Amino acid sequence: MNRPQNFGEIHLLIAYKWVLLRDRKGFLRKIADEIGVQEFTWGLAFVYIDHEAGITADLYGFCEESQPIDSDRKVYTVLDTLLAHRKRIIFRFDMFTPMLPAILGDRDVEAMNLPKDPDWLQLYKRPDLEEIRQRAELYTLVAPGFPDDIKFELPAQKRGQGSELIWGRIEMQTPEGLYVCTLLNQPHQPGMGFNKGDRLLVEVIVNDPKPDAAHAICRGHYPPKPPARFDFFSFFKKKTR
Repeated sequence: MNRPQNFGEIHLLIAYKWVLLRDRKGFLRKIADEIGVQEFTWGLAFVYIDHEAGITADLYGFCEESQPIDSDRKVYTVLDTLLAHRKRIIFRFDMFTPMLPAILGDRDVEAMNLPKDPDWLQLYKRPDLEEIRQRAELYTLVAPGFPDDIKFELPAQKRGQGSELIWGRIEMQTPEGLYVCTLLNQPHQPGMGFNKGDRLLVEVIVNDPKPDAAHAICRGHYPPKPPARFDFFSFFKKKTR
């Protein structure tokens, strides 16, 4: 399998997978001590996408790795789970990726009697966004660990301004093919006409078949703001005072 070249591909590679975690800086050892696990080989976690918090690993428990003499396959045995102790520990993308040595295959997941998808996953699933997350033109635009957050250009709104790169979170797509994004940052330049929290229409443009040729630009507010109406009577009153 080819190595992923960008964060969009990395997100798709690890999302909705069972993974093994190595103990780094003693994080797992401390948790294992709290629930009474003496020795373990790996932490065991399920990786999912939180629309707002990004790629997340939910620590399921701890497992032991062994290699039977008569087999060339390693065997993983679940030792204990956090659920049994009414605990929940989660790691965000930048913390758990250095701990990630392996993604478990379907055969190992089945042998460990793990569910393909945990019951709680329905709280985070976004079927309306799953197809969007797989679009190659977005791979180089997404933020590290945040599959739904893309960078795009805010065009200058008046003379003397420059355009500005900014981050927005994809919420949906319009029938015209534009993305509706929530603006995640306040523009640095005053008078841009956009504020943090606004919903904007963003167009992703690919001028070349290569995904890394894509760029995105804001096309205005969503829904579009109606043009300002000229109030003739108010204007007339001011002129006659």
